Amino acid sequence: MFSKLSISYKILIFNIITVLFVISLIGYLTFNQTKEFLKERYVEEFQRICELKVDRLASVFQTIENNVDFIKSGDDIIDYVSEAQQVIQNSEGIEELIQQMDKRLLPDQSIYYYDNILLTNPEGVILYASDRSGVKIGYSYRKITRTLKQVEGKETFFGEPYRIRNSVQMFIISPIIDSNDAHKGYLLVLYDVTKNIFPIVEDYNQLGVTGEILLSFFDPSFSNPNEGKIKIINTQRHTDNAPLTQIILTNDPVQISVQKAAIGAKSDYALDTDYRGKTTLALWDKVPNVNWGLTIKVDEDEVYSSLEGFIKQYIQVETIVLIVALLAAILFLNYILQPLKLISKKLKTISSGALPKKVEQGNLSKEIASLSNSINRFIDKSKSELGFINSLNNGQWDSSFEAQNNEDLLGNALLVLRENIISKEKSNADEKWIQESLAGLALQLKLFTSFEEFSDTVLKYAIKQLGALQGAFYVLHKSAKKSDYLEMVSCYAYNKKKFRQFTFKVGEGLVGQIAFEKNVSLITEVPDNYPSITSGLVGEKKPKSLLFIPLVNEGEVLGIIEIAGLKRFNERDIKLAKDMAKIIVREIEILALIKAK
Repeated sequence: MFSKLSISYKILIFNIITVLFVISLIGYLTFNQTKEFLKERYVEEFQRICELKVDRLASVFQTIENNVDFIKSGDDIIDYVSEAQQVIQNSEGIEELIQQMDKRLLPDQSIYYYDNILLTNPEGVILYASDRSGVKIGYSYRKITRTLKQVEGKETFFGEPYRIRNSVQMFIISPIIDSNDAHKGYLLVLYDVTKNIFPIVEDYNQLGVTGEILLSFFDPSFSNPNEGKIKIINTQRHTDNAPLTQIILTNDPVQISVQKAAIGAKSDYALDTDYRGKTTLALWDKVPNVNWGLTIKVDEDEVYSSLEGFIKQYIQVETIVLIVALLAAILFLNYILQPLKLISKKLKTISSGALPKKVEQGNLSKEIASLSNSINRFIDKSKSELGFINSLNNGQWDSSFEAQNNEDLLGNALLVLRENIISKEKSNADEKWIQESLAGLALQLKLFTSFEEFSDTVLKYAIKQLGALQGAFYVLHKSAKKSDYLEMVSCYAYNKKKFRQFTFKVGEGLVGQIAFEKNVSLITEVPDNYPSITSGLVGEKKPKSLLFIPLVNEGEVLGIIEIAGLKRFNERDIKLAKDMAKIIVREIEILALIKAK
């Protein structure tokens, strides 16, 4: 039937098919490149989140291990275990020993927020418990003795988590060894995983609607050590199941990423099927100290959800181009076939997936020249778009590219995509800077026991990180006879300490007003009587903005940090200030507890 058609209709049909093929091919290539780019961006973001989560968990467990070593240090623990065993056998004098050990261990339980601290003999008989509700001295318990059998050597051991009602807890066990290398018993710490660990992994702020983080561990089978079951520790975001109720067999074809994480496989990512039967993009890693696995996943549909708009826009472009091609083909039917053959040759080259050189105008008629110009513009536009996409794939966000006009849907869509990527990169950079700044602050504050050194270090670090030049640290003093007042305990101006004394009543001046309101405040209209910033580089200038950071603990103000700078502090600076305040308050509490001991 096709052979019976006239050459004019054959040209018309051929041109329509060619244009459709070229547009589809370009759309296919562009779609796949964009799809791969989106997946890579998600993987990079997941790797960053995974590293932060694993590092934070490792830090928590390392801190616990250090705390346990500190608790059991000293001969008094060894002496108690030895004496308690003898006293229990004779049933006399045990209460007096327990009261002595309460004085030793109850403060540690309070400082480190442990649910219970226990001492046992090597067989697991309870010799002491800081919380004796439900625990009897001189008795052994199956859960404890079964956990003790897993302890090997002299190192601190993290037991498997177990569920009590809707709460998950675990034992941290450390052998008690005397100076003669004799095994005297065990120190056990009961740790609340639900309260202390779940908030770290169940923070989904950067994981979208379907993103999820799962903690898991491998429970081997006694009959075959190569087989066993995987237990998911925390609650799942998309179910109402209680923690530690979801079990995966090692030969299960789904949730492969969770299985790999639990057995300690090398960190990687893959497409996986989760417990809902959804296809997900998943990344896994292992958590040191406890041999747990951490899996971060998000639905594949959410990863590529942004492509829906791209597809709709491209279909619109394809429809417009097809209509233009159809009209052009109809007009070309009345002209000489030779110029059409030249155009057809160019279109065949384009249909092969390549972008040819432009059509030479020569002596073409006005109508044929118009078509060749359209093809040349299409070639230029396609090259520009493909070049821009390749630049985005290579991370060259500042590449030059402009949409032809407001109706250039694909060009405008690519520009919007670039802006979204740049915005996310900036957000990630800001968050990374904040996390690094907080880590630096926490590292500097670990070794201080003097509040004066502590306040000097805090103030100097805050001024440096916020790019300011001067600041002050005020501490709130409560008085039964007089009004509460704030006293300056540290002051820095251009990294030079000024020993001046100032006090403010609550509600008096800017400092006193901040203590009353208890909120981080940015002042851009600096009062005329506020002290100028003086340095060898800037001379004497009035600060452009003031940042007041209240240190609030459970609704009670402990102090105020005042920062003055020659710039206006931005949202990133304010977020860092709020996060730093939390760390400073926690360290003040620790200093207070140390001082009380």
